[in-house]
Amino acid sequence: MSFENFVALCGITSLLAYIVDKSINDVVQKFLMIPDAEQNSIFRMFSQLLMLLSVQFGVTSLESEERYKMIFSISWMMGISVLSKINAQICQKLVSLSIMGNVSYNNHARALTVAFLTLIISSTWLTFIFNSYVSENWLFPVTIFNIEILISLTISLVIYVLNLIHYHCCTVWYELYDYIYYLQSLKSIVTLVLAVVVFAKGFYKLFESGSILRLLFLFVHFYHNVWCQIVLGWGLLKKRKLIYDCVNSLPIATTEEVTEMGGCCVICLNDVAKHIVCVTRCNHFFHSYCLRKWLNERRTCPICHRIILTLINTDAEEPVRARERRRVHTH
Repeated sequence: MSFENFVALCGITSLLAYIVDKSINDVVQKFLMIPDAEQNSIFRMFSQLLMLLSVQFGVTSLESEERYKMIFSISWMMGISVLSKINAQICQKLVSLSIMGNVSYNNHARALTVAFLTLIISSTWLTFIFNSYVSENWLFPVTIFNIEILISLTISLVIYVLNLIHYHCCTVWYELYDYIYYLQSLKSIVTLVLAVVVFAKGFYKLFESGSILRLLFLFVHFYHNVWCQIVLGWGLLKKRKLIYDCVNSLPIATTEEVTEMGGCCVICLNDVAKHIVCVTRCNHFFHSYCLRKWLNERRTCPICHRIILTLINTDAEEPVRARERRRVHTH
């Protein structure tokens, strides 16, 4: 392979991106039985990142021995980028499998196989880094992203197990929605903190050996991995608070009303009397936890499809007053 000029670099970059996409990414997606419509190619990401890293570190202008050392260093960063993409796919697959629950054991076995292989590769990689190339600057982002993979995949496995326990449990686990939210929030916070650490390290290095391309890398990293994550997290937090206030603003059904209504909650299909029951403005009865989970996906009533989740009064005392009063229901 030749990296002596820009034209050769473009050709090698495209060839390597094609090989990695077909031999690793496609194989993993087919093994996970991901539908063709949902499969993603890493050709563009891999080729663009490899090209930018090669230009940033001046691969074409280095001597032969130094060039191959730099290519070896870049290959580590490209490897962790591919592993991060696989990690994102397996995390999404684990969550979808645990929610469906009734898919074949073959699908679960395939997903768990890839998940544990990813954990083994990432942990082995970290151990090798700590025992070998401690002084190399380029190993810092590789180490950080390995830690992120280990944490995010571990949390996804915990969520996967919790969903399966709930699916096979004889009773409804109403608090599961909150537990999963806390785990996902922890995962997002850890990812954000690690992204900030990488940005701070890169910003510090900018004063030692700065360049326009490195500055561009920092801005792209900050926008996608820090700023967009903060905006997304803030939006989810506001939505959760809105749902919480909306459900709390609904009156609680009395024992007499629940007894008269009878039946089951149409969301969880369990006895409506087993948990706190809210009454919507369209006069339908639901478990409060079930309604919160439902409103996280849809704004309408599960029965009549009237809008439930709307902008409500932000007065802190309003939900309390609403809880204290009881509406007279007409049947």
